[in-house]
Amino acid sequence: MTIITISTVGFSEVNEMHTSGRILTSVLIVMGVVFGTYTIGTITSYFVGGTVMDIIRGTQVEKKIHKLQDHVIIAGYGKLGTYVAQSLHESHQQFVIIEMDDETH
Repeated sequence: MTIITISTVGFSEVNEMHTSGRILTSVLIVMGVVFGTYTIGTITSYFVGGTVMDIIRGTQVEKKIHKLQDHVIIAGYGKLGTYVAQSLHESHQQFVIIEMDDETH
């Protein structure tokens, strides 16, 4: 009966319930709805927030990096790193940038 109540199917009760049983059922319904809403919200936030996409992109980037050969590694993407990356890009040289600051593009 607990699963029927939480899933909000709403079959009638098998046995007559007393007041304490009705209170317990009400609490189960509220907790089930809260837990279900929280779970759906958490899963949705991973997709909408980009966490899943970040994981997928990270995996794709790692695969590309593992395939690289004879490439240049640029440590830091400040003024000099930006200039070096532009020069390497123009000369069609493969390179990887390592940057500690996530906000740097």
